[in-house]
Amino acid sequence: MFAAVFVAAVAIAIPSLLWSTCTGTSPLREATQAFFERIRGGQEREAYDGLAAARHEQLSFESFTAELERPVFRGHEAVEVEGTQSHDDSWGCTRGELEMGGRDWSFEIYLVKEGQQWRVHTWIVDEPASFTRLHKLDRCQQW
Repeated sequence: MFAAVFVAAVAIAIPSLLWSTCTGTSPLREATQAFFERIRGGQEREAYDGLAAARHEQLSFESFTAELERPVFRGHEAVEVEGTQSHDDSWGCTRGELEMGGRDWSFEIYLVKEGQQWRVHTWIVDEPASFTRLHKLDRCQQW
């Protein structure tokens, strides 16, 4: 029984240790915060234009703005980036929370580096819940 509990605890703890904690600034953190701040500020076009080129091929501006209809995108009071991870300085992920109305909405964002700039490619935001998935995006769990 002890061995099973230990293995389960290690299986949960190890992936979370791979994320670096963000206490200062980093390009991934700044790109994530800018993405959410543009949306909150009503700058949907600027947020869309700042997406990765490959994402533009998959997502029209109209579809992008439709995804932003959830109140948390425009109504959050704060963006808290809790962790970042980059891979070969070409792609990375951030995770954290959007604070709205005293509740935390967890998010994960997949970013790609184009030239010298980190650009958002894919994101997922979960409603507040008692259980938060360790990884939300398949690409971000491969570390």
